[in-house]
Amino acid sequence: MIKINLLPPEYRRKRQTSVDPRVIAAAGGAIIVIASIAIWLWLQFVRLPAAQALLAQRQQELAEATARAEKVRQIDKQIEDFEQLHRTITELIARKVLWARTLDDFANLLTQHGGHRWTRDGFEVRCTNLTIAPANPAGTAVARNAPAAVTYAFRATFRILGDQRDMVGDYIQSFFRTIEASTFWRDHGFAGRPDANYRGQTPRLSPETGKVIIELPLEWRRTKTVTTAPSGSGGRAP
Repeated sequence: MIKINLLPPEYRRKRQTSVDPRVIAAAGGAIIVIASIAIWLWLQFVRLPAAQALLAQRQQELAEATARAEKVRQIDKQIEDFEQLHRTITELIARKVLWARTLDDFANLLTQHGGHRWTRDGFEVRCTNLTIAPANPAGTAVARNAPAAVTYAFRATFRILGDQRDMVGDYIQSFFRTIEASTFWRDHGFAGRPDANYRGQTPRLSPETGKVIIELPLEWRRTKTVTTAPSGSGGRAP
């Protein structure tokens, strides 16, 4: 039989639920706890080991990159040291002045060999003393923007033995003219004129030989401009 409740809604008997709200709250709390435990377990045993493995990999890559960078720095240092050594050797070579040929030409000039002839006859020349030394030692100031150069002082004392006393001036003049026109003077970087620092000497007569003797202490300067090859070119300075 069907029962119909004709009472207004506000007077009707409300249906009682059969589930206790406390049970629902407890179940929700349990679900939250279980989810939290599951998340913790996932982080602890899945994400954390993966992150640690990734960190170890990145640290290994960093160590390898650091080692490669250090090796590159060592190679750069070796290259820099080699270039410095190359520059030093090149500068030493550039500053080196060769004297063998110069002295050969000087000896040929004095002995009148190899096409050398005094412009006047009647005298001979001897070198009684010869000193070669740097004229601009280390530490000497040079002009700003001036090319590097090395200069040597060629100090020699010459003895002219002439046949006639009244020809002393001609002997000295012939001596200097022949020096200036010689390969010894022209080809070896001597500066100025050979008589630039000549101050005149008093001749004397040798009683043994009857020849007139003129002593000529002179100093000449030989300069070589120092040029170096560009770094890393492997070339030598000219």
